Amino acid sequence: MKKLVFKTSLQCANCQAKVQDELNAIPGLNWRLDLADADKKLYAEGDDIKAEKIIETIEDYGFDIELIDEE
Repeated sequence: MKKLVFKTSLQCANCQAKVQDELNAIPGLNWRLDLADADKKLYAEGDDIKAEKIIETIEDYGFDIELIDEE
């Protein structure tokens, strides 16, 4: 299983609500957003997930996102 960690500019539950339906629609993606972390990290797991798709989804809503770790 692939694990990705992103630093984001998502700041609150309202920001999360804007992107969650699109993220939930990505096949095989399990994700969570840590709003308590200073970097507002988004953790993504899945067998066939692509960082580019997650980045594109978040950026389409006007937020910044950067891949910071990959396993």
